[in-house]
Amino acid sequence: MERQANTKSNPQSGSTQKPNLRVVKSAPAVRLGGTLPTESMEPGNYLVSCENAWLEQRGKSHRAALQFRVVDGKHGGVALRMWIDNAADNGGFISPTGKYARACQIALGRPLHDGDPVAEPGEFFSGRRFIVFVGYRKSELPGGRGKFSDQCAMTKKQDGDYLRVHEILSREDL
Repeated sequence: MERQANTKSNPQSGSTQKPNLRVVKSAPAVRLGGTLPTESMEPGNYLVSCENAWLEQRGKSHRAALQFRVVDGKHGGVALRMWIDNAADNGGFISPTGKYARACQIALGRPLHDGDPVAEPGEFFSGRRFIVFVGYRKSELPGGRGKFSDQCAMTKKQDGDYLRVHEILSREDL
């Protein structure tokens, strides 16, 4: 963001230059988000910690992206993502009955209220622990084609199919 100012003379220096003020946003620290799942990791319920959450624009709507790390057990440290499509519509509205709103309610431990910072999901999710359901893609074929079911998430269909978080089941307080 750059501030525009009228050209004025500075009585102390006699200068007629514009001040050159900018707000600089620092880049987030970049680091490895965990390890990849091994072949021994099966679909199922896992205890995870949410490391980060954000909204990203996808076409005319927004989706929520959540970065998790498995907390304990032999798969401790495994990084998993969850994407919630259509978190907000092209007008920026979040449906109170949608998947994103339900996930926010689980994270908060209460219903959403007007004024809750729903555009900043990191405030709801980051640093909290959850029980989540992890599985492969829910469609038979790549690109969301073919049969679509929860049962499909239980098996790996091709080499490109990978484990991801499908649902937040509960919040686990420390």
